[in-house]
Amino acid sequence: MQESTRQKKFARVILKELSQIIRQKVEPELGCMITVSFVRVTADLQIARVYITCLPEEKLPMVLKILNAETLKIRHLLAKEIRHLTKVMPSLTFYEDDTLKYANRIDELLAQIKNQNNSNPSPE
Repeated sequence: MQESTRQKKFARVILKELSQIIRQKVEPELGCMITVSFVRVTADLQIARVYITCLPEEKLPMVLKILNAETLKIRHLLAKEIRHLTKVMPSLTFYEDDTLKYANRIDELLAQIKNQNNSNPSPE
C-alpha cells in the first residue's frame, strides 16, 4: 500500500530528530557511527520502523540490540522534540538497513556475468 503524504512528512521529522538524538546521545557511548537511513510509519502513526546502518558493520548486531533495549528512553527524548507536532508518539523498532548489502550483491553478480562473457567470447 502506498504511503500517504502525512506518513512521509511524519517519517521525515522522525528521521531528522532521531538522527540528532542518536548522534548526540548514543554514538559516543557505543563508539561507532550510526546513520538513520529511513523511517517507515504505519497509517495510524502508531508504529515507526527505523532502519539504520553502522560503521564498523561488525558492531551492527550489538547496536541494534542496544537501541531496541533503549527504545523507551529514545522514544522519550524524541517525544520532547516533536511534542508540538503530534498528539501520538509512535513506538519505535530498529532494523538493519540492508540496501547496501543488496546493491553490493547485485554488483557482484553483474561482475560475474561480465567475467563469464569476457572468458567466453562469442564467435564472430
